[in-house]
Amino acid sequence: MTSQANKKIEAVYPLNELQRALLFHHRADPTHDEGLIQVHFRLTGLLDRRRFLEAWQQTFRRHPVLRASVHWENISQPVWVIHPAAAPDIQWLEGAGAQERSPSDQWQAFLAADRNTPLELSKSPACRLTGLSVDGDTHYFAWTSHHLLLDGWSAEVVLRDVLRFYAGEDLAGAPIPSHKDYLRWKQQQRPEEATAFWRQQLDRHRGPTLFPAARGSQVEVRAVVTGALKAGVERYARARGLSLNTVVQGVWACLLGRYFGTPTVSFGTTVSGRPPEMPGFETVAGMYVHVLPKIVDLEPAGDFLQEIQLVNGRSQPYSYLTEEELYDDTVSPPFNNLLTVQNFPWKALSGGGLRVTDYHGDMTSTYPLSCVVVLRDEWTIVLRHLTDSVTQRQAEWFLNGFRQLLERLTALADGATFTVAMSREDLGPPPRGGARPGVAAYVPPANRTQVELVRIWSGLLPVDRIGIDDDFFDLGGTSFLALRLFNRIEQHFGRRISPSILLHHRSVRRLAERVSDTGEADGWNNLVPIRVAGQLPPLFCFHAGEGNVLMYQELLAHLHPDRPVYALQPNGIDGASELDGSIETMAAHYLAEIDQLGAPDPLNLVAYCYSGAICLEIGRLLLASGRPAPRIVGTDIDPPGYAPAESGGRTKRRRGSLRWYWGHLRLGLWDTAFEQFAGDVLPDAWLGEELRLRLRARRLKMGLIDAYDRYAWPDYAGEVLLLRSRDLRRWKTHDHVVNAWQRVTGGRLKLGDIDSGHEDMYRAPAVEEVASKIEAYVTSGRS
Repeated sequence: MTSQANKKIEAVYPLNELQRALLFHHRADPTHDEGLIQVHFRLTGLLDRRRFLEAWQQTFRRHPVLRASVHWENISQPVWVIHPAAAPDIQWLEGAGAQERSPSDQWQAFLAADRNTPLELSKSPACRLTGLSVDGDTHYFAWTSHHLLLDGWSAEVVLRDVLRFYAGEDLAGAPIPSHKDYLRWKQQQRPEEATAFWRQQLDRHRGPTLFPAARGSQVEVRAVVTGALKAGVERYARARGLSLNTVVQGVWACLLGRYFGTPTVSFGTTVSGRPPEMPGFETVAGMYVHVLPKIVDLEPAGDFLQEIQLVNGRSQPYSYLTEEELYDDTVSPPFNNLLTVQNFPWKALSGGGLRVTDYHGDMTSTYPLSCVVVLRDEWTIVLRHLTDSVTQRQAEWFLNGFRQLLERLTALADGATFTVAMSREDLGPPPRGGARPGVAAYVPPANRTQVELVRIWSGLLPVDRIGIDDDFFDLGGTSFLALRLFNRIEQHFGRRISPSILLHHRSVRRLAERVSDTGEADGWNNLVPIRVAGQLPPLFCFHAGEGNVLMYQELLAHLHPDRPVYALQPNGIDGASELDGSIETMAAHYLAEIDQLGAPDPLNLVAYCYSGAICLEIGRLLLASGRPAPRIVGTDIDPPGYAPAESGGRTKRRRGSLRWYWGHLRLGLWDTAFEQFAGDVLPDAWLGEELRLRLRARRLKMGLIDAYDRYAWPDYAGEVLLLRSRDLRRWKTHDHVVNAWQRVTGGRLKLGDIDSGHEDMYRAPAVEEVASKIEAYVTSGRS
């Protein structure tokens, strides 16, 4: 049997999703590694360097994670490996000398250089220990490690053990649980109950609490709470039976509510991940901290601080659930801000004549805004923010507001109830505006692969619309989200691609080239994606007489945000292809492209003007193939056949004939007559660019009218909703329009009225009413 001493590996564990995300970030830019943790402090007292190193070595033997390395090359999935032994060493810097710079300046220069020096994660131990002795009783010390293996809780656990070993304590009689013990405990839990609890919490939230997406370097602002203010808040918490964690969460919720102006807010909160059901696990070093959602109702029936504390108590049994287990393709975090309250038991770190002072921990966060509140002898509030998302003035507003609300708590007599309304009285309006990251002009997806990638991105990123040239990281993408992105790509496309590809293929367009088997996907001729994200059945909006679909852009803002929207434009709009010669051909082409998306039946179709005939023909094709009739919404759609001349109908004349020119000139339609003449007679070289474009649109419209005129209208066994503008209701042809559609649909015509002119149905303010009626109809089948 192989002895423990001869083992080369003690244990191997796969990286979880958060660890893989941190590894991705490390590999992307090791010299600016957001996962690097640099804990530094001052040691006072007479230091025996040999004993101090031995204390570190004993601590490494006690905590297996300190002997770990990380491996990812030439293996199917990355792992962290525990080695039976590791040989930590301490690098002691030599003093620079009084003639050069002070020890403090030398130490600060070292810390800056050390932060930009990559850690070799594949070698054990994956950390650095560095010291600088100022004199016999004062020493600077830094411990540089990585968040992939260690969380913030671990720092004080490890340092406390180092000082206990330095003081000569024998900890052999106080063993600590292992990571295997934790995994066994985790297997005994019921994650379905925990998931149900957290999903229920997420359902309470109304609207996301999302700062603008950004990337880049983070900066900090901080404040200290001491003396009477600290004592007053502690006194208030005791009087109300509240934990300090509850008070801090309530203050942060009020700040977010004032900033976003929403009745509920959401933010991430860090939990230690160390289950109280496992005795002694609070003394284990490792990577167990994770982020869970906190939803706060700012309009509660009772005391909102008491409500926060009540929910905190209910959530404790389920706090072991990780982000990887909670979120999936249907559920994403509704926040991108983080609150961390470091309230774990703090004891002065000392032992063997040494005492830790000027302690500085570290934090890892890629959120646009993170708040860390350290509750010790004095409280420290640290705000870290991305300046492209949260400006310096906005960060200072949050910081100053935090202190203002704490002061309001201390001023309440006899522990009176603190209300959200009080916070609104105290807080001034938040600063607006500021820098925003550069985003590429919107370009919609052009093929199926790009559409599916945009859908995947939309489920991960906190933005409303994603173009195929937008940068993943400019839109708020992080290393953690990159891991989830490629997991979903593998699930959807069946292709496993290394996340490192994203470093050089940051847009949907570039990524689609790698995802597609052939390097490119078949494009569409007619389908124009406007919004591809969302879980509701999509809406397909058909072009007007001149082939235009741009009018639907304003409609987007008033539809349900979870409803995808596509437009259908005709062949020929680009000036290179030819318009389909018949309504039947157009409908067949459009339906074939719609079916490529796999949209569920019944389809939701929106027509305008002449495209009512196209939607009707699509309905006929669907019914003929045994599929259900689509839901057709027609906005001022033209009817079958011609209205009688006495009721305002048009008289059919051959375009370009003398009778046609005379009729148009007699009515004062000079521009129409000139355009017809220019198109019939003048060579293209004589036409200006504007006139050429107008003629192209005119030819398209005339071609559509000709196809419309030739269309043999069938009896249709489906329903149509006709939304009538104010103009249509006043036209002489109104009765003919309604009667003709009643006849074609066999009496299955529904009517709805819009208070606008014909040209303004898809413009504000009428577009909001149009969107409301469309949503009501496609949701319930009724106008």
